[in-house]
Amino acid sequence: MSQAAANSTVSTSESADPIRSYVESAASHIRRTELLYGWMTWLTVLLFTLFTFILVDHWLWDVHQGLRLVVWGILMAWSIWWIVKRIVPPLTHRINPEHAARVIEGQFPQSKDSLISWIQLNEQSANHPKSVLNYIGKYAFRFFRNSDAAQVADVANLIRLSAAFFGCLLCILIYLFASPKSGLTRSEEHTSELQSHSDLVCRLLLEK
Repeated sequence: MSQAAANSTVSTSESADPIRSYVESAASHIRRTELLYGWMTWLTVLLFTLFTFILVDHWLWDVHQGLRLVVWGILMAWSIWWIVKRIVPPLTHRINPEHAARVIEGQFPQSKDSLISWIQLNEQSANHPKSVLNYIGKYAFRFFRNSDAAQVADVANLIRLSAAFFGCLLCILIYLFASPKSGLTRSEEHTSELQSHSDLVCRLLLEK
C-alpha cells in the first residue's frame, strides 16, 4: 500500500512540474504582452490626438490658449488614469495562474477546463486524492505539451496597434516636412502682426 502511494505521489509530482512550468512561462509572456499593449495604446492615443489637434489648429480653427490648456489637461489626466489602471499592474503584479490557464484553454478548447480544474484543486486543498489530480493533470497536459508557451499570448491586437502607431508617426513626419505650416506658424504670425502694429504706431508718432 505504501509503495503504491509513493508511486502515485511521484507520478503526480512528475506531471505537476511541467504543467506548472508551462503555466508560469505562459503567464510571463501574457504579462509582457499586456504591458506592451498598455504602453502602445497610451503612445498611439497621445500621438493621434496631438496630430489631430495640430491639423485643426493649422487648417480649420485658430485654437486659443485657454483651449490648448484644457486639451493638455485632459490628456494629462487621461494619461495618469491609463498608466495607473493598465501599465502599473503588469509592472507590479504577476499574472494569476487561473487567468493564464483560461488564456491557455482559449487556445485549446478541447481540454474542457481540465487545466483550470487542476489548478483550482491544487490551490484549494491538499486533501484531494492524488490519483484524481494525476489523471486531470495528465489529461490537461497532453493538449499543450508540444506547444510553445510564448504563442499563448494573443499578440494580434498588439501588432495592429503597433502598425497604427508607426503609421501615425509616419504621417506626422511627412506633415512636418511637407506642410507649409509648422507648430510655430501661429505664434510667428501673431508675433509678426504685433511687430507690424508697433512699427505703424512708431511711424505715426514720428510723423506727428
